[in-house]
Amino acid sequence: MTQLELRQISKKFGNLTAVDRVSLSVNENELVALVGPSGCGKTTLLRLIAGFEQPDSGQILMGGQNITHLRPEERQVGIVFQDYALFPHMNVKTNVAYGLRFSSSMSTAAKRDRVEEFLQLVGLSELRSRMPEELSAGQQQRVALARTLAPQPRVVLLDEPFSALDQKLRHELRFDLKRLQHALKITMIHVTHDQEEALAIAEQVAVMNQGQIEQIGTPREVYQQPRTTFVARFIGRGNVLQARVVSAENKLLVARLGEDQPIKIAKSSGQSLSSDGQIEILIRPEHVQHGSGFENQLRGTLRGIEFLGEALLLHIEIAGQDVIAKIPVSSAKSEKLTEGQSVIIGFSSNDAAII
Repeated sequence: MTQLELRQISKKFGNLTAVDRVSLSVNENELVALVGPSGCGKTTLLRLIAGFEQPDSGQILMGGQNITHLRPEERQVGIVFQDYALFPHMNVKTNVAYGLRFSSSMSTAAKRDRVEEFLQLVGLSELRSRMPEELSAGQQQRVALARTLAPQPRVVLLDEPFSALDQKLRHELRFDLKRLQHALKITMIHVTHDQEEALAIAEQVAVMNQGQIEQIGTPREVYQQPRTTFVARFIGRGNVLQARVVSAENKLLVARLGEDQPIKIAKSSGQSLSSDGQIEILIRPEHVQHGSGFENQLRGTLRGIEFLGEALLLHIEIAGQDVIAKIPVSSAKSEKLTEGQSVIIGFSSNDAAII
């Protein structure tokens, strides 16, 4: 069932349109990630859902009820901020209990039990008496998460809660967040600029650009089948190549980079092509292999090498366009790669997609 629904929501600040006719449905117990560059409108959309801002037009529904003009405290929405927002004069236990202060239906004993339950869920039972200044950044964010979850809101909003943390800690906390979301069966909307984070934790990923949602789908759909050039470039590192159609059969299309670099592409059913024969092709770097013997083979000039530890990123110029190949370090040991040399790369027709 749909827990939260946005219908044609728009919001302007002066002459700036921050959110432009956005519609979105979030199911019960679903985690949706809103991802996009800075200034795309994702945080404004979160503030509209929370009630901190009022839309200029459109409706917000919770469980079928119109909550567009309700006050924030009437919406049963919890929010976790980037900067934790803990009360510095309260210890861990009191911070978590603060979220239950308005619950008149719970006895004092029930509130105490609830606090202990959520301290245990976030792994902070033994730190209940510590003050915020005595906690690490990761521990503070766990307190903020427990405080938001304890009142059991219908929807939890997370506004880039891990962006100030180091990479290792971000990975740990996003795993904990997913575990808690499944255990509590709670609906969450997670705002992030980290594409990897969105793909790792969300059931649905909504990609925003200039106040609009350009695409929403499962992480696999958004990554492998982007509908626009923006989505293809923003989600992961993608090779977006300009090519011209040479021929098209039932299941296979042949296009050309430059004058003499043909590419075979497996067509999707019902796929339409540009009337002038120009197309954009997406090939993910991890699908590009170094060497010959592949269905598609392209020759180019190696312009740069990035070392990533377990892999190398090869930047190859082909017909005036930059193609990135991500290859295991182990596969490159037998051949010394140097900038400026001629190289051959290959990939399958199934790994090339028309945008």
